[in-house]
Amino acid sequence: MIKIPVYNQEGKELESIALPNNIFGLKQNSGLLHLASQIYLGNQRKGTAKVKTRAERRGGGKKPWKQKGTGRARAGTTRSPLWRKGGRVFGPTGEQNYHRELPHKTRIKALLMSLSSKAQQQKIIGLNKIDFPKISARSFDQMLKKLPEMRSALFVLPVKDKVVILSARNVSTVTTRTYDNINIMDIMSHDFLVFLKDALPLVEKKWAEISLKGVMTDEEVDVAVKKNIEKAKAETTMRAQRQAEKQAKKKANQISAAPKKTTPKGGPVGSKAPKAAAKKVEVVKKETAGKSVKVKKSPVRAVASGDQPRPAPKKKSSK
Repeated sequence: MIKIPVYNQEGKELESIALPNNIFGLKQNSGLLHLASQIYLGNQRKGTAKVKTRAERRGGGKKPWKQKGTGRARAGTTRSPLWRKGGRVFGPTGEQNYHRELPHKTRIKALLMSLSSKAQQQKIIGLNKIDFPKISARSFDQMLKKLPEMRSALFVLPVKDKVVILSARNVSTVTTRTYDNINIMDIMSHDFLVFLKDALPLVEKKWAEISLKGVMTDEEVDVAVKKNIEKAKAETTMRAQRQAEKQAKKKANQISAAPKKTTPKGGPVGSKAPKAAAKKVEVVKKETAGKSVKVKKSPVRAVASGDQPRPAPKKKSSK
């Protein structure tokens, strides 16, 4: 069991109190704490950031210069995203939604883990009571100087005390919360937790009842964190696949739109087409009705140019 010291307003240690293990002695899981804190911070965002597109920018109705003949790149408006004072491409639209839900069991487990983290670091102290005759930031500041040194502190109160809350409001390093209104970011963003003595039994009672109803076990926590990581990886993979499909489709469209290459007349260069005969006139004797007729054949062109040299013409024998 973890014990914490209890002080009075004068900074004198009065006693020590043992903290229950089911609230202040849980095993730490940094992944769950990070997940819970990111969801909490995301839910605080309003998502109102917005930029103007080229349609929303004022002006730009006149064509800057004529389409052809100037030597410059063609332009239709001065509000193009490429221009100074132009619209923004794919900027925030003002409708961003950063809200995410964390399961109830996971949220309670993360809160108890943050309390356990402070207890294990010995950064929780008790305070007997705070009794100021009137609202006074100076009195509160003097009380802080008498307590153990702390950079910042979260004071957990049993009930709303107007004098204490307004006295602490002007001290920049102090935040006040009632025991049923603390959250994980309040705990993690302060150096010390200061519980009023009357608030500790109420905290124990509240969180003990909730833990009896059901808080996630360590195995369930690991599964929840892994699921969140796997979900993020799956989203990244799907995004990459969609991008790859888009690129492939674009490439296919470019190929289909490209002009088709035609084969040259005599067949492709280097094909094994039959070699044409040399350009010459052949005289063929045709036997018809006892007389010979000389027929001239037109010269035949080469079908394809090859690497082999043309055959030399035969020499006519002189008789």
